[in-house]
Amino acid sequence: MHFWRRVAAFSASRNRPFAIEGELTRPIHFGAASSGMAAAVATQPGSIRMAMTLSQQLSTGIDLRDSAGRLVRYRYLAPNDDFGALTELLHDAYRPLAAAGMRFVASHQPVDVTRQRALDGDTVLALIENRIVGTVTLSPATKTGGSPFYERSDAANIGQFAVSPAMQQRRIGSMLMDMAEERARDMAFAQVVLNTSEHAGRLIRFYARRGYRFVEYTQWADVNYRSVVMAKAL
Repeated sequence: MHFWRRVAAFSASRNRPFAIEGELTRPIHFGAASSGMAAAVATQPGSIRMAMTLSQQLSTGIDLRDSAGRLVRYRYLAPNDDFGALTELLHDAYRPLAAAGMRFVASHQPVDVTRQRALDGDTVLALIENRIVGTVTLSPATKTGGSPFYERSDAANIGQFAVSPAMQQRRIGSMLMDMAEERARDMAFAQVVLNTSEHAGRLIRFYARRGYRFVEYTQWADVNYRSVVMAKAL
């Protein structure tokens, strides 16, 4: 299901309004005859225009409510964003995995590494009241490598994915993944690829539910575990 259809389905299931560019719209109801979010929104007087690409929307900000009803702003990383706060978020999100013996780079990386990884691709932030609570980075094929599948020119990489532990299970992570996948689709990539520890069962199951399939194992030099490489056709 493409990004806007996911947003439409989630808004309808919660009977909640959604907002884009800071303007809250009225609740939208979808029936079997609906042709998707764009058609439904077009019927709302004064509603936003859906002709804009996701990238254009993320440049100004997309406001959506999480499953608990809180308004979350999703937007691209800005030059003046706090990379220290982003690093702390990554450390917090990966701390349970580190405690279980999996030394993910994001669990201990310094601020300069966070900055470099974030700037290597399109980084989307999730913010609640201007506080960073989630992030994901989509990197083009030219920035990936290290295993046969990562060498593919038609595969974009999803990495540095994290949600604050206190904000998990609220669909923020799912929305970030939806946006990364939709952005890859807009950029004409045929696949998205990611990797995680073979021992990170919860993450592997999360990705599998989203349609990712096992591709191969690989061993990165900067982690202490064998990685599972997973991919999803777009």
